[in-house]
Amino acid sequence: MDYRVAIPSYHRDQRIGEATLGLLARSNIDMDRVSVFVNDDAEREKYTPTVRAVGGRLRVIGATGIGAARNCIARAYPVGTPLLVMDDDVTRFIRRVDAKTIVDVPDMAAVIEEGFGYAADTLWCVYPVPNPYFMRGTVRRAGLWFAWGAFYGYRVSNQPHELVSIDHAEDYERSIRFFEALGYAFNPQFTDATAACMIISDDIYAMLLTHTKFKEFTKRPSPTRPRPRRSSPASPWTLASASTRSLMRR
Repeated sequence: MDYRVAIPSYHRDQRIGEATLGLLARSNIDMDRVSVFVNDDAEREKYTPTVRAVGGRLRVIGATGIGAARNCIARAYPVGTPLLVMDDDVTRFIRRVDAKTIVDVPDMAAVIEEGFGYAADTLWCVYPVPNPYFMRGTVRRAGLWFAWGAFYGYRVSNQPHELVSIDHAEDYERSIRFFEALGYAFNPQFTDATAACMIISDDIYAMLLTHTKFKEFTKRPSPTRPRPRRSSPASPWTLASASTRSLMRR
């Protein structure tokens, strides 16, 4: 499969080599498939030594903000391209062995191709938290899942649902756009910039919330990423970044 890997980055010319680029280089990924997207020529000059040493290509997009950067990336590839978008601080790619054990995945290339195969031209992602108790050796192909922007794949179609219009809560907006593309409607009476009411049936509704909105429902301290809930997709894989965040999968 001729997939491509895109990594938006800003002011992390050293960290990206230690984290995401280094991980990909160690994980059986053809680095000619990998592109690091930076804002301007000054950033490209800073990133050049790291990319030359580890592998990959540098592309200047002239976009300020993560939302604008991801939109440029979405339009930087031909229609039909299987595209994986990753954050620049991913340090591990993990799989579940049993309910108490997780190990690093040595061959990310095989898992990426498997992910695109499972997705059937829709969005795919990995489980949000490296907790083997909740991770499963199965893949969920139906239901309501939240797609974080830290690691996700899709086949480029140049459709509006691939784009976002805000930098904060871009994962929230992307989730709304992809569910709209799948045919779901949203009740405007209960939908705004922080929460969206998705209509599943006449009697069933689901709320998509930003992290900030979710915090309004509890006084307990909130982690950098939400803890896994029973409604999260079970999957054998997850990822971790330097800030202990995890990525997800469908």
